[in-house]
Amino acid sequence: MVALLGLFALSSLMIEQKLKDVAIRKTLGASDRTLVMGLTKQFLWITLIAVLISMPISYYLMNEWLKDFAYRIDMPVFPFILSLILLLVLTFAVVSIKAYQATKVNLVKYLKYE
Repeated sequence: MVALLGLFALSSLMIEQKLKDVAIRKTLGASDRTLVMGLTKQFLWITLIAVLISMPISYYLMNEWLKDFAYRIDMPVFPFILSLILLLVLTFAVVSIKAYQATKVNLVKYLKYE
């Protein structure tokens, strides 16, 4: 939950910095869906890369920890795949909320001096 709040704050900051770009694209006819996907794509790639880096490390460490038990079990891959999918869905949901709000801004406010 704390990580999602941090992600929301980071996406809010980034999207706030790109509001002028969003206003220009919206004026030129970009749809809301295109703008939301453009703003969230960067966060989805970062999340995907982070999970793909952490999965082998955590898999190895879990296997090392589990091999010392008397009744040893093999670590299944399913929890890692499930966490990847869940994390991508949550990242998309958190970032797209702020991105959708950015598409509904007053265009005149950001294009006043252009």
